[in-house]
Parts: sequence; structure tokens; C-alpha cells
Amino acid sequence: MSRWTECLIGVGGNQGDVQATFAQFWQRLSCDADFGDCRAAGLFESRPMQGTDEVGEAPTYLNTAVTVRTRLDPWMLLDRLRHWESALGRRPSGRWTSRPIDLDVLLYGSHRMDDARLVIPHPGLTYRRFVLDPACEVAADWCLPTTAVSLRQWRCRLSERPLYVAVQDDPEESGERVALQAAVRALSRRFPEPIVQAISPAGDPLCHADRARAPAFDCHGRPQHGANAFENGQTATRWPVLVVRLHRHGDRPLPESTMPRSAGEPAVVFPGEDDPEGMAFAAAVLTAATDVPSRVAPAEAWTLA
Repeated sequence: MSRWTECLIGVGGNQGDVQATFAQFWQRLSCDADFGDCRAAGLFESRPMQGTDEVGEAPTYLNTAVTVRTRLDPWMLLDRLRHWESALGRRPSGRWTSRPIDLDVLLYGSHRMDDARLVIPHPGLTYRRFVLDPACEVAADWCLPTTAVSLRQWRCRLSERPLYVAVQDDPEESGERVALQAAVRALSRRFPEPIVQAISPAGDPLCHADRARAPAFDCHGRPQHGANAFENGQTATRWPVLVVRLHRHGDRPLPESTMPRSAGEPAVVFPGEDDPEGMAFAAAVLTAATDVPSRVAPAEAWTLA
């Protein structure tokens, strides 16, 4: 008999009658013998991570989440979800563009994976409120693999105001450092609510004269040398919640190295293969981290439709 594994699936869409599309997905899922114990969250509305797509202003998204037990392995589960996406009208498109439905494997038991087809935990789980808020309705006490941090705890971290974010690049020349600092200042003007600071690859702050008061971070964004504060330009406050790397790295760490080891440590996020790089990626992360989704309907609105 096949082994059953609990998993968390993220559901989103912003094209067509999204709620009706979600209902068709639910019918397929709940009637499939490879799945059991399906539980759905309510519907949440959120802004797109990028404000425009190929045809102009992108519509708002509906998002939800589902917990389910499955006897499919992770790759078979991914194939099943991709088949359902296609059957429900999704066509190949660019990253973060409008689509009728998007199905993501967020968590698969305690598994950790990072291959060309599938990354588990999903790399957006630690910074996307439109993923975490519905997920917390059905899996709030589930923990990020290799950590003792629950989804509920991590959503609370993202709910902190002000939100502290470090932006990390690899500026080798002084001119590149100046450009990074200018870009981070522009990012701060666009997102006035979070406190954003540029840090070097070694974790040193790039924007402040009082370097001794600001923490350094290791290659995974974790504070070194007993650092316990985050420099906001005037006073030491706390560690960042997120460390945003602007570019892909050849020595890409395994998923667990991007996860916070405790609720007080930062998560590290960086572009995937199809993501934009640089400040476009940082802006998308800040949009997803700071935009609080609105709960617009209970689970019954789409599971009983």
C-alpha cells in the first residue's frame, strides 16, 4: 500500500471567473483517489507582485490554500497539478503574469528538495503574505522543514511594523556600492513603510558610518559575532526579517539554508531561474511581504460552488 503524505498546496489566479475555476479544481482534487482529507482555506484578494503584465495593468489575484494527504510522490504531485492547470485553461506564459489558476506545492511533509523542476519548501513561502495568510487558516501550526518555526510564527514576523529588510548584493567596486545605495534609497521611497538597508556579501552595512553598531550576517543571512540588532540609519533596532539577494548564485544553497532557524532570525530570498533579478526582484518581494491580503469569502464560497 502506498504511503500517504500530508502536503500544502497554494492556489491563485487573476484571469476569468477565478472562483469558478477554483471550484473546478476542488472538484477534481476531492474526487481523485490519490488524495484524501482535503481541507480548504477561504479566499483572499491581493495585489499582483508586478503591477503590469503583457496587456497593461494586471488584475488583482484571488488566493487560497489546501491541505491534503496524497500517495503521489512530489514529482507525480507536480505533474498532476500541472495537468489540472492546463485542463482549467492555463497556457504557458512568463513569470508572475496573469493566469486563470496557479497551483504550487508549498510543503510536502518534512521533505526538502531543490532540483530543476521542484523546490520544497516553496521559495516564496517565507515572504508572500498572500500565500501565508490563507495557509495559516488550514496549516498554522505546520513548521518549515529543518526549523522549529511555524507558519503562524512566520506570518507574525512579516506582520511586524516597521518591517526590517536587508538588501544584499555583490558590489566589487566603490561605484557599484554607490549605485546599490542609491537603488536601495529609491526602493525605500517606493516602499516607505519597511526599513530597508543595503548590506555587503559579508553582511556589513553599506549605508552607515557607525559600522560597529550594525550586525554582520553570514552567507545565509544569519547574524554573526553575537549580533542582535539591525541598524536603521540612526539607532540599532533588531535583525531583519528578510535578507533579499538581488542576483542568482552559482553556489545556490539548499532550501533549508534559506529558512530561519528560529522565529527571530531572517529568511534569505533570492531570484529563481525565471525571476527577474536586481531591484525588480527586490520590489516584487517587498510588494508580496507588505501587501496585506483581504479575506473576501469563506472556504464554502468556492468549495461548494
